[in-house]
Amino acid sequence: MLAECLPCCCYPTEVVFLDDSQSYLQMLELFFQQSNLPVSPKLFSNAHEALDYINASDKMVHRQALFAHLLKHVDTFQINNYALTVNVFDLHRVAYNPNRLSQISVIVSDYDLGDQGTGIDFCKAIVDKNIQKILLTGQSEHDFVIKAFNEGFIQRFVHKQEINDFDDIVQILTKAQRAYFQQITKTIIEAVGSRPHFPLAVYCLQFQTFFENLLKNYDIVEYYLLDPVGSYLLLDKAGVSRILFVQNQDQHQANLLDLKDEIGQSISQEMEAPLRRGEYIVCNPTYLDGVKRTLDVVHSIFPAVTIRDDTEDVSFYCALANDNWLLDIQKYKIPQLLRQ
Repeated sequence: MLAECLPCCCYPTEVVFLDDSQSYLQMLELFFQQSNLPVSPKLFSNAHEALDYINASDKMVHRQALFAHLLKHVDTFQINNYALTVNVFDLHRVAYNPNRLSQISVIVSDYDLGDQGTGIDFCKAIVDKNIQKILLTGQSEHDFVIKAFNEGFIQRFVHKQEINDFDDIVQILTKAQRAYFQQITKTIIEAVGSRPHFPLAVYCLQFQTFFENLLKNYDIVEYYLLDPVGSYLLLDKAGVSRILFVQNQDQHQANLLDLKDEIGQSISQEMEAPLRRGEYIVCNPTYLDGVKRTLDVVHSIFPAVTIRDDTEDVSFYCALANDNWLLDIQKYKIPQLLRQ
């Protein structure tokens, strides 16, 4: 069974809470004021107001427009026949669009909304199917909630007794937000077509673990896939931009061959063997966006971590470098919640 692909992107989003208890909403408000979660909470006690906000037409339009620049019609050399493809190399330009920050990724609703009906009725009325819907339930509602889950109206339910503190809420939101971006990734992958035959790190479980640890260690709150293999643009809470360069072993050897003359003239003999073993890799952004640049090879070689995928019998080489090439910081729309 193939591993699920890593999300192709992630950025701060809105999270909607619906509960008819004002005291509970007030506690949530205090929690989010003190937390550093990369989400913008929207709290509602009125189901109709929440639904109007979620189903607002401008939110749907903005969401569809976010990734429109990736879609391209390619001539298949048949009369009036064009294929739809996705240019993954332009994905990071979503960071320039402020509308990404107003997208709703997760909805958390209480099951019992008093005279306003149930959380299931509320979730059924949500138009955007990519939004992750979570119900907070009691024991007596179990059968109704199971039925709603099986029918796809909600993606998860959590018994209120299982939530002991706000750390539990953080875990719930983190998993749900990831699932939201997995849905976006699935859409993009389907547009790209079948999985290529050459090794991709985004499907490697060992690489996925490495990537998740990287996000935690560097406080990454926003990231974008830069190529199909697994290179990513990473943005931390301070708005610092980095690139995770990822090459499979065939790419690495091909890059060394392309730059054979430059490498031979620039590095010492002692450096050649570690470079060929993948302990260092050449981090050339030209391979990511196709823009030709005059690079000093010596200053483009970075230490790399080797990720071994025994299932596919392939190695991936991963190097982290400050981004001095791709992101135009003047165009980057810094999330308001990160400025506080």
